[in-house]
This record gives sequence, structure tokens and C-alpha cells, in this order.
Amino acid sequence: AAGSRLALASRYSALASSRADAGPNFYNVDPSMWSVEDSSSMPFQAKTSEVLTCFGVQYIYCSENNASHVWSPLPQLLLSRSVDCGNGDPLCNGNLFSTWSWAMAYLDITTQGMLVVKVVERIHGSYWHCWTGCDPANASASTSIASAGRCGPLYGNARCDCRGSPASSVVWCCESSGWCGDTSQHRTCSSGRFDRNFSCAQPMMIADGIKIDTGGAPKSLALNASLVLIGYPDYQSGTGKVDVWQAIGSEGGNQTGSAGQFGMYSKWQLYTSLTEQSSSAFGTQIEIKSNLVAISAPSDSRTSSAVHIYSNYGSLNLEKVCTISSPTPNAEFGLSIAILQDLNQSERYVVFIGSPSENRVYAVNVNLHPQKFDRSCQAANLLRVFFSQDAPYSWNFGYSVGSTGRYVFVGTPSYSGVQNDIVYSGLLMVFSYCLPGEFFSSSTTTCSSCSEGKWSLGGQQTVCTSCIPQQARQISGCNYTCLPGFFGRDCLVCSLAMVGANKPADSHWVDGLSTCGWECDQSFYLSNGSCVSCGNISQFHGVYDAVGCSWTCETGFFNFSNSSTPICRTCSDYQARVGLSPPRNAQWVDGVSTCSFGPLPGFRCAGSNCTPCEQPLVHAHWRWKPGLQTDQCDRECDRGFFPQQQGEALSCVTCAQLQLAKPPSEQIALPARAAWDENTTTCDANSWQCLPGNSLSTTDNFCCPTSISNSKPNANNPPCGVDCLLGFWWNPTSASCVACSPLSAHAEWTGPNCRYRALPGYTCGNQGCVACSVSLPPHAEFVQGAEDCALGCEASYFGMPDYPGVCVKCSNLLTQIVPENLRPALPRHAVWRDDVITCNSDSWQCIEGYREDKTFRLCCPLLIAHARLNISGAPCGVECLAGFSWNSSTLSCQSCAVLPEGAERFTSGCNFVCKTGSFLTADKSCVDCKTLQEESGATLPPHAFWPFNVNLTECTSLSWECEERFYKSVAAEPPGCCPKNLTQGAEAAASVTTCDYRCQVGWRWDSSAKVCERCNTQVSPPSSDPFTFLWNFT
Repeated sequence: AAGSRLALASRYSALASSRADAGPNFYNVDPSMWSVEDSSSMPFQAKTSEVLTCFGVQYIYCSENNASHVWSPLPQLLLSRSVDCGNGDPLCNGNLFSTWSWAMAYLDITTQGMLVVKVVERIHGSYWHCWTGCDPANASASTSIASAGRCGPLYGNARCDCRGSPASSVVWCCESSGWCGDTSQHRTCSSGRFDRNFSCAQPMMIADGIKIDTGGAPKSLALNASLVLIGYPDYQSGTGKVDVWQAIGSEGGNQTGSAGQFGMYSKWQLYTSLTEQSSSAFGTQIEIKSNLVAISAPSDSRTSSAVHIYSNYGSLNLEKVCTISSPTPNAEFGLSIAILQDLNQSERYVVFIGSPSENRVYAVNVNLHPQKFDRSCQAANLLRVFFSQDAPYSWNFGYSVGSTGRYVFVGTPSYSGVQNDIVYSGLLMVFSYCLPGEFFSSSTTTCSSCSEGKWSLGGQQTVCTSCIPQQARQISGCNYTCLPGFFGRDCLVCSLAMVGANKPADSHWVDGLSTCGWECDQSFYLSNGSCVSCGNISQFHGVYDAVGCSWTCETGFFNFSNSSTPICRTCSDYQARVGLSPPRNAQWVDGVSTCSFGPLPGFRCAGSNCTPCEQPLVHAHWRWKPGLQTDQCDRECDRGFFPQQQGEALSCVTCAQLQLAKPPSEQIALPARAAWDENTTTCDANSWQCLPGNSLSTTDNFCCPTSISNSKPNANNPPCGVDCLLGFWWNPTSASCVACSPLSAHAEWTGPNCRYRALPGYTCGNQGCVACSVSLPPHAEFVQGAEDCALGCEASYFGMPDYPGVCVKCSNLLTQIVPENLRPALPRHAVWRDDVITCNSDSWQCIEGYREDKTFRLCCPLLIAHARLNISGAPCGVECLAGFSWNSSTLSCQSCAVLPEGAERFTSGCNFVCKTGSFLTADKSCVDCKTLQEESGATLPPHAFWPFNVNLTECTSLSWECEERFYKSVAAEPPGCCPKNLTQGAEAAASVTTCDYRCQVGWRWDSSAKVCERCNTQVSPPSSDPFTFLWNFT
């Protein structure tokens, strides 16, 4: 968008409106929009200046629009099909061009095969004039010859197609004649070959034209009044560069006088090459508006992308203004750029940066002549699909962006949706956008200027804020002057205003003065513009003043020298050196700010008369008070003694005496075998210690004897970590093990603390232990149990206690005593054993001729035919040979059934493998791959088939093959057959999930067929949303 022009491009179609100033209503108010169609497989590229609108594909279609909004198409510029930038980018082949005013620059190739940039201009009538880059036969159309690009009347004014052999009807037209005209009526060009778009004229030499650097592939192109910028993002391994070509010369330099915008220039020269070593792909996109140039450098996904801003405002040189970095690593930040200029303040611009992978458009205010209240570059606004949040969809909002007047047009080509039963693909969103210093009224949808003394960043901000800092005085508008003592754009104190400014090391900014300046730090002095150290005087106990090298002594030290190097002494040292002594019973006091004397401990001074204090208490001493004091009469108790107040009297007593003096309810009880500590500084519940021969328990406030007789260690038994031996009990009072009462006959000790029990066959009571009166069943005996007189069976007999009164052999127990529902099963060829010490389900043995397999409870034959022996984990420890299977009933290996058709051999047991090319099914048959997959329900992708190959060794759901024009890709989503060649609507892209290509705008991905299918092509009226316009090309 530029001026009132809006250019919209897609594949096959393009549309231009002259009412971009109507914003979202351009479609309604424009009486006649200009449209172009072309069957080229490449998408149209759109460029527009304030007067010229062009669309590029295999031709460049241009048209101008007059005040009545009538479009007047200009002659088409045919582009060479051999243009190749070297990187396979279709944009290089006929789509790289730029417009400015009535002029255009575009990439093409000369008849000599040189890749150049041509600069042409519409000067007179509807013809193009070539200023540079054309062949030696470059020309402007002449009224004496046929229309440019047409043969003469003899050939029906047919259009000349000079790319190849001319049609038979115009055999002497175009290239054979050297120009586009009728050879029978007009002369040929005087020299050289005809340039495709022009007739004969004075040539402009290639040596003075704009040539392409073959060390890189051009990706972007921009033109203004005297500059052509060419971007090479792949230059130097992807760092990128931008060549800046400048038109130079004076009037008459090209023998055309001052005709047109470029009439004063005689040649073009390479002015400079811009690079940004910290970026990658620098030069991917270039946008130029008046004195402002924006160049994008979309880095890889691991680093931030950037857009670099340059200016030649007030200078012929391109100077760096700022760098705008993406907030997050984003390879598509800067894929599209648009610049909006404030026509009332031409030094002010808004740069719009598209970031389609984020569905965002960033807006940055740029001021080439900043005032106090704003900055050169300032992040201003963020445009999104939804006002308060990012779109969660892959719409590519920001893929293209244009701005003019108070509107921003944002292309969203990947949008798809349904409205009023109409399917839309692609979306044009239109935003109202106010310039800096304006605010947006949602009620009138217009922009208004901020009031006096207020400012805004523009965009869709609805309020203006004060542009006058707090510590400033307004002059007019947003002009102001800082109050005294405040400086900079924000009128801050000197130290804050100068953050980041240069000053010497070891210096600081000074606040509170009428001018903002610096001074050297403490202990430094100024010398030749630098701050030099005064030297280290801390070892002399000196300190420097706040400024310069003046010094004083530290607190507690006093100057003994008049030299520049301090000699600072303590008070006592100073007085000794000058020969002064303190009064009797006094001393000089060190460490205070004045040098004076104070009393010695135990004395008080009245003037210079120092007399003794009253005598200290017994077991007490004088306590020193620091600093200058008139007396040193404070006393404190010695260690191990504590103050006790008795009426007016104060005494120092031991902790034991202090506790005894307290009321009984307040006294602290000592543990047994403990005494108060006589060498402690506290007297509380913890101020005691165990008596000698005792130690403190690790778990309780308890004193344990160092040695405890009749005990054994047990660290887990509190409080003393011992257990008493059998026959002794623990006495906590004496902390000792005391002997139990004598043990009764027919009893034994069972545990500590005098626990005992009766021997088998006896029972104990208050009268002692007596024999049990229970009669014994056959083969039974008394045993030690939970109760006295417990019964059990003799060795090799079983029954009790589970079966009371029963003691029989194991075989008898398991076959007759145990209930039938609980009896264990006896394996075949086995018998129960009676010579066991425990009787359970494993108490069996095999009869002669068989061996035991306790794991599987089997009696196995000693010899098993057709089997391998010593196999761990198998019944009977055998594994049947291939072709035989285990029969659990007969405990033998029996022959398998005959191999089915298609089977090759047995592998193990009755398992077999199929012959090569056949595959095993769930029902144990061998079939080909196609039958196997069809029976399992597997489906084929489009253009795929199941192979019929007798040598096939694997058959899975991915074992299909593709038809001849397709290749197999299991990395695609879902796996399928990808076309070997690009299909309609597709372009190359590094994406294995989509067959290494992507769909162009107007097409969408069919994941099953692996092709791009055209989106529904329907035109809609403007949306009810005043900021959104839905539109599809037909």
C-alpha cells in the first residue's frame, strides 16, 4: 500500500484499488478496481508507489490511476525465462522488482547472459524509458515507429514475443529486425540486439549499470529517488549482505537533459555494501520509504531474528539508526515489512514487522530527529488476530503487510473458515492505526491529535499521557525545559540522567548542582582528565576526605605528623610520645574520638582526682565499662557464682546455694547421681553434671553408672542402653540389675525381668511347678507350647496340633486324616513317603523307572524319545525336537501334523516358517503379502500397491510400494506416496512430513493424497467487523 493505492496478489490473479484511504471499505467505495490474471505457476508479487501499481510474474503488469480513479495499464514488461539466482528460488525468476514514483527497478538478464537490475520509468505517454541495465539497443518508444512491444500494421499490430522463435506471421518482426516494428516500414536498430521491452534509442552502457554479485543469490530489491538496494541473504554462508547502488551525475549526463526522475544521472555505481555480522540471512527483505531503510535478518530458530533500520536523513550516507530484535527466537520475524511516514512530520515513521509464525505484527516508532520526549526507535504496538491474545491457529497472520494513511493491511493467507455457508481461504485484515501523537476514538473510528502537553505512541491507543516530565517546565506543546538540578530527556538528577554515559574510571556523577558533571571518587585526584589514586593510607590508620587527597585519622587515632603521609597513633601511644602521663589511678583511653583519661578498674574520678570504689563482694570482681567513663565501679560475680539479692544486701553464691534459697515449689530437682556444676555461667535446669563413675544417658536426663553388673549391651533400651541377664531385673532407682527370686523346679527363665515358663510336661502355679495330668495318645509327647501341657507328635509322626489326638505316619495322614477337599494330589507314578521329618504336598517319590520333577509335580519316564535333555524351565526338563510337540498326558514327544502348503520347515516344536515370499497368518497358514495385509484390515495409501515378490522377506502395514511417478515416504504424515515432481500449487520446502514441499497461498494440503488442492474460490462482501475484510481471488 502507498498513497491511496492498495495492491493484492495471489496465484493466477491480482487486484488493485485506488481507494486504500477508505480502509476496510475500499471494496465498496472503489468504482472500478484493476485486475490481472496470469496462468504462470508462480504467485504474483505486488508493488505500488503513490502513482504506479505493478504485479510481477512472467510479465510485469503496471497501471497508473488518475484523479477520477480510472486505471490506465502500461505496456507489459516481459521477463527472461532464463533468469536464475542460483538458489532455485522462484521469486528470482520474474518476481524481483520494486516501484518508486513513476519508476521501477527489476531483475532481468541481458541478451549477453548478464544478470542485471534494470531501471525504467514512464516519462511520456504510456511508454517505458530504460535508464540502465538494458542491451545496447535500449530505447524509448518513438512516435515514428510502431507501439513498443508491437509489430507494425503489416502484421496486424501483433504483440512481439521476443523470448524465442517468432511466429511465422511475424517472422521479420522483433529479434530478426532488431526492434519491435514492421521491417517494411521502419529501419532496424543501428547496433546490437533489441532489448525485449524497448525500441531503438541511444544506449546506456552496461559498464555503468547495476550488476548482480554472482557470489550470492539476490532475494530482495528496493528503489527510491537515487538508490537501488539488493539483498543477498545467503552471502558468506548465510550471513548476508545488501549492496547499495547510487545514481550519480549531473544534468545532460545521459544526453536526455533532466527528463523524468532520473534524467540528471549519467551512471550507477556501487556505493557501499551493508553487512551485519551478528545476524544471519541479512537482506531477506528490504523496505525503503523516503529517508528510511528497513532490512530484515531472520535468524535460525535458536537465536533472535532482527530488523535493522538505516537512514540518510540530512546526509548522503546510510547511517545505522537501531536494531529491532524479535522477542523470542523466531525465523519468520521480518518476513514482511511496511513503513508508514507521517506526512506532517516527515522525520517520523512507523515500521511494521510481520512475524507470521507467531500470528503477530510488531509496530516500532522511528524518529530520525528525536526530541526530548521520545526516542529514535521505540516499541509501540502489537497487532494480533484477536485483540488481547495470540491466535492459536497456523493462520500466518503477518505474512504480508502494507500501510497508508491511517490504516494497516495485514495478509493472513493460511486462514480458512466458513461464514454464511461460504468457505473462505485467506484473510485480509484491516486495522485503523494512528500516528504517534494521536489517539484512537472507538466511537468515531478516527484518529485525533493529543492535546497540548500530552503524547501517545499511536496505534490504537485511546488515551494520551503527559509528555512533560515531573521535574520540568512546559514551554509549548511537548517542548519543555528541565528544572535546575535535573537533566536529560526525562529530567532526572545527574547520576540517573547520565546512566550509561562515559566518564573516567574511579569517578561519579554529582547530583544537586546547576550543571551535570562528574568528580573523582574518594582517594582519587584529577590529572590530565583521569582520576589517579592518592595512595593507600589504611596501613597508617588514615582515611581520605570525600573529595581529593585530604585526609584525617581514623576514629580512635590522632595525628602525630604535619606531612602528606599520615602518622596516626592511639591515644595512649600519642600521649606517651608527647610525654604526658594520666593522673594517679587513671589511664589513657584508646578507641574513642577524643584523647582523654579515665579511671582504672575499681576507681572513680572527679576531675583529675581518682579515688577507690567501695570494696567488691566476696567471689566478685570489677567489670570494665568501655569508652570514657567517670567511674569503673561496676561489679560482677566470678565464674561459678551467681548474684543473690537479700533485702538491700547482694551476695555471690554457688548454684546449689541459689537453688536451696528458693521456695520448694521453685527449686529444680536434680537427677539421682548428679550434682550442680560449680564452673558454669548459668544456673538453670541444665546446669548440673553426673557424679564421677556415672555418665549422662543419651536418651534421658538420667545418670547411668559406668559399669552395670549382670547386664549385656542393648543400645535401643533406655535409659542406660543395657538388658539385664536372665534371672535379673532392672531397678531404675539404683540403675542396677538385681537378682530375681529363686526359680521353681521344673521351670526355666525365658526373658529379662524375671520372666519364666514350665518345662514340657509340667504346669506352674503359685505353689510351684507340678507334672501335667493329661494322658498321652499313641506316638504323642509333651512339647513346649504357648500354654503349659502342650502335646505334639513323636519324630516321623504327624497330626497334632492340627488334628487333636492324632499321631500317624505321613501317608496315613494325607490319605485318611486330612479331609478329602484339602488332600494334595499325588502325581502319577508316585507314592507318599513315611520317612520324612515334615509332611506336606511334596512328601512323595516316584516309583521305579521314573524320575522326579518337583517344579511341575511330575514323575517323568527315564527315557523320552525325540527330545533334548537338561532344558531349564520345561516339563521333565526336555524340549521336543523340531516336528514334535509335548504331550502332557503321555509325557512324551509326539509327531506334528504335516506342513501346510507354502511352509518351508519346522523351526521348534510344531512351529514352522513360510517359504520366501509367503507369510504366516494367525490361523497358521502361509499366504502372500497382499492376502496377509487385506485379511488384517490394512489399507493402502493412494498410488500404492502390495508387492507380489517371491523374494519378499518382510510384510508389515508399511510394506507397500508406490506407483512409478511417486516415491515412498514413511516420514510423511501419514506415511504415503509422494509425487516425485512438484505438483500444481506446491513449492519446495524442507518438511519431510509434507513430502519436502508446501502448499502455496490459495492451496491446502491433502495429507492422504499427498498433493496440494485448490482452496474454494469465492468472493465475499466486506465483513460486519469494521476492521476485517474477507476476500478470495477467483
